[in-house]
Amino acid sequence: EKGMNRMLTRGLITDDQFRCLQVQDDGITAHHTCMTWIAMRIFQGMEEGGIMGDTALKMTVLERINFVRSSQSDVGDIIDGRMSLAYAHLVQMLVDVLLITSPFALYAQQGIWAILTVGVLTVFYAGVLDLSKMYLDPLDNDGLYDDS
Repeated sequence: EKGMNRMLTRGLITDDQFRCLQVQDDGITAHHTCMTWIAMRIFQGMEEGGIMGDTALKMTVLERINFVRSSQSDVGDIIDGRMSLAYAHLVQMLVDVLLITSPFALYAQQGIWAILTVGVLTVFYAGVLDLSKMYLDPLDNDGLYDDS
């Protein structure tokens, strides 16, 4: 909406084009309208002879436009896929409190073996902590978990 208003004020699109790009009654948004316009222009060029092509080219164009449409819907999924930062902070605090208080809680029951038990707990709960941090960015958009 904001970008289209700016395009209108700069004269890049007309008032009629702006109204066409607004959300339609049936929920079609601007990018679907643009994709339809692109397909229509390509097919119009084929009919007028400006673009040489046959039925196979038309099918390929439609396939590619549908691919672009499906890719556009993935952008919202990527943004929604991120976990809130509060979740990772909560898990960090819970793991820290558990590991700090473990030796005291386990010493009465296990004695000197509490040291080994706390070491094992630290290894396993460090994995839980790393997992909670991965939920912050499940698709690794920030590049924090590169193997290289």
